[in-house]
Amino acid sequence: MKSINSGQFGERTNRAQPPSSKRVEHSVERTLNFNKTDIPIVIANSRLIVVQAFLLGCEIEALIRESGHVPQFIESEWSSKLVDDCEQGTVDFAIFNRTLVDRYLANTPKSTVERGNVVSHSMGGKNFSVIVREDHKLIGVEPSQMLEQLASSVIYVGLDTDRFTNLLLVLNSTVEQLRDAGIRLVNISDPSLSVLDSEPEALVVCGQNMRLQAHRRGGFQELLMYQELDTHTRKELHERSSNVSIMSNQGSASVGGVEDFTQKLIERFRMNTASDQFVANLAKQLSFNCDFEGASPADRLDISKQVLFETFRLGAPVL
Repeated sequence: MKSINSGQFGERTNRAQPPSSKRVEHSVERTLNFNKTDIPIVIANSRLIVVQAFLLGCEIEALIRESGHVPQFIESEWSSKLVDDCEQGTVDFAIFNRTLVDRYLANTPKSTVERGNVVSHSMGGKNFSVIVREDHKLIGVEPSQMLEQLASSVIYVGLDTDRFTNLLLVLNSTVEQLRDAGIRLVNISDPSLSVLDSEPEALVVCGQNMRLQAHRRGGFQELLMYQELDTHTRKELHERSSNVSIMSNQGSASVGGVEDFTQKLIERFRMNTASDQFVANLAKQLSFNCDFEGASPADRLDISKQVLFETFRLGAPVL
């Protein structure tokens, strides 16, 4: 199995560059009605395992070529900007959180973004985590008491992500209540564990790449763990963990509609991942491509395997 667009997105050090003139070409080609095969389909790539696992597993690059188009990948952060990019036509295909996509569409009645089917439930509902140092004062605090104890704390979190909305859910709080409590929110989509070296009292709200890496490295602890929450909150987190495909209007039209195209992707993913060898190769490719801050090759592979198991029930748990 080859990596996604290996010329731009192979080894971890070869990061895709943001498009410049290609963005103009993408628009002009469509305006001038160039040949079908001249029109690129721009795909939002991600260094998050749950997203790239699906893109690799469904062989989206091959399916787009089969439809007579040229796949083009750009690296994107996990945030609501993905929906804005589809609206503007600078991205044609992306995977993003269903709750935030539906909220955007409800608040933007004239949106041209087209939403497809659910492609995964990130980590079966355990799709965000709050990481602190192992000697943090909040360790052991009950979820119901956490907001009060968080007064004057610093939290690193992407404010335009589902991780932040999930944080508000488990704290039973609003943005205004956090600010009234003197909590400082630092807006970073994917904060690094290194933040806790310079600010040992801070909290980092992150995804599963970082969560599993923190557990493997040691020296960190997780707050507000899934199993500590009440049944209603766990159920709500599971619902909110679903990811859907979204496409620009023109991109959707180019591949026969977002729903049919997404269904083809899902079917190809299921067919491919029925093979144990394919899953093993997929885990290895993810361990090269995705974000792992200073992790060893063995840890990168184990984290990739664990996310594949918890999200897609592929392989076996290893952590």
